[in-house]
Amino acid sequence: MTGMHVVSGADFAALAAGRGDAGVVDRLRAGQYSKNLLLLRELLDRAPESATALRAGYALLVRVQEEAPGEALPAPRLRHVSAWPAQPVRTHQPGDTELGHLAGVAAAAALAATVDFEIGVPVRVGEIVLPGVGRARVAGGGGVATVRGSGGVLTIDGEAPNGWRPVYRLTADASAPPLAVDLDDVDWYRDCHGMGATDRLDAGQVAGWQKSLEESWALLTRDHPEYVGAIAAGLTTLVPLRTDLTNRGVTATSVDAFGAMALSAPADAMALAVGLVHEFQHAKLGALMDLVVLHESDEHRYYAPWRDDPRPLGGLLHGAYAFLGVTDFWRVRRHHDDEHRGYAEFEFARWRERVSRVIEVLAGSGRLTDDGITFLAGMRTTVDGWWDEPVSPEAASLARQAADDHRLSWRVRNLRCDPVPVRTLADAWLAGAVAAPAVTVPVHTQASPRVFRRPARLHLIAMRVTGADTETHAGAVPEASDADLAYAAGDLAEAASRYRGLIAADPEHAEHWAGLALSLHDDPGPAGQALRAAPEVVAAVYGAAGDRPDPVALAAWLAPAVTGSAARSR
Repeated sequence: MTGMHVVSGADFAALAAGRGDAGVVDRLRAGQYSKNLLLLRELLDRAPESATALRAGYALLVRVQEEAPGEALPAPRLRHVSAWPAQPVRTHQPGDTELGHLAGVAAAAALAATVDFEIGVPVRVGEIVLPGVGRARVAGGGGVATVRGSGGVLTIDGEAPNGWRPVYRLTADASAPPLAVDLDDVDWYRDCHGMGATDRLDAGQVAGWQKSLEESWALLTRDHPEYVGAIAAGLTTLVPLRTDLTNRGVTATSVDAFGAMALSAPADAMALAVGLVHEFQHAKLGALMDLVVLHESDEHRYYAPWRDDPRPLGGLLHGAYAFLGVTDFWRVRRHHDDEHRGYAEFEFARWRERVSRVIEVLAGSGRLTDDGITFLAGMRTTVDGWWDEPVSPEAASLARQAADDHRLSWRVRNLRCDPVPVRTLADAWLAGAVAAPAVTVPVHTQASPRVFRRPARLHLIAMRVTGADTETHAGAVPEASDADLAYAAGDLAEAASRYRGLIAADPEHAEHWAGLALSLHDDPGPAGQALRAAPEVVAAVYGAAGDRPDPVALAAWLAPAVTGSAARSR
């Protein structure tokens, strides 16, 4: 615990269980306010004398605080004000224009408090931004614009704002509690996640967001009331992201921007609802971890069943906590949505098992503090209480397939084998050895780039869960190969044959190796054992052999070495 912000035992327990009401969020938000003030103080201490706009902005904030207490630097309302000081603080030499962003922040705060002011705001690419208010074009393209506020009326260089683009406001007040958020496509720092924020939305796009928000909020308030109080109290901003086939359904939250979340346009109300639950879990945990140390530093990288790249311990904890909320969402949806009951049951089964496993990995890391151990125990208690809830055999089976698919692909993508034993095995294969030599193949984790995608086989499984005909609807998953379609249709022999061909054409494609392993799932023979145990070793020897051998024959030959080796990863 730090300073004047003390997390009570009751608040800590509620958060550990995955919950926390509006009062808890208000107290976390107070901690974020103090963090922002500390960041601002450090920024001022580091700034050069030339950063006049920074100091003018600070002086105006002080005046606003004096004339309208509580209004200066209102972190929950000026959302990416939280992200802005963090970025320059981590930069050795921020420029005066970047530092001068505080002048725009102060102008926005003064406008909100109806405090009269005049301040120079640096111009970037011919525009100025007042966070949470809007963006305007400025003649000349550079320098400083004089921004004035009088009685809440804004002028720029003595005139009404030119090309004014206000921040959009979305509301969902048909249900209790009401929700009001900004749809921000103007703030300079809105893309603090680096995930590609959109340019200005048109009226039709904004209407689509408004409709999705109304419908998703009605769904949450009706069926998931445990989450709505916290979200209504803390969520202030949605940042729309660009979307394409490679980043379908992306959502993100930055620990530097409490109250804001970035997301691509939701497919429907349910997608937005689960996204709100997911991302606000991250927001709560990030704010808590600014006040309470839950783990020590750890250089290791871990497998996370929701990411294609290895994760640090803190990221693994964040993911487990976010998916604790996701699991609960699908657990409840099974009982309130007949149309999507099968899909909800599949998702509940999938994430219940995955979150449980990750909790045990976190517990075994040896890097949690006493508070972290207590927090994890609260998470475990919540998940353990869900294991008595039955799921259908089909949902359980499909959930295992999806989990195995991700794990196998991840291993091929991120685990690298020691080249010396790989060369020994490849040479023995090429020499026609009857059996693979008994060698150990050590592996290490080498992080691949993060990929924003929904794997084709997972998409096809989701279609199967909802009762769709995968052959008829193959066009809905254009990235699916013929092998993927055969696998989804249950023709495992045909799928295995086609995955062989795909591997020959592109032996470094992780999903092809995982698909082959999955297609041999019902085969108790050595090939299936080797591919399920260490697909990265089979793929590495295949690549070293150089003659494009039959991957199934090679896997069967490697089985004694692979299944008995010490190859493992963290």
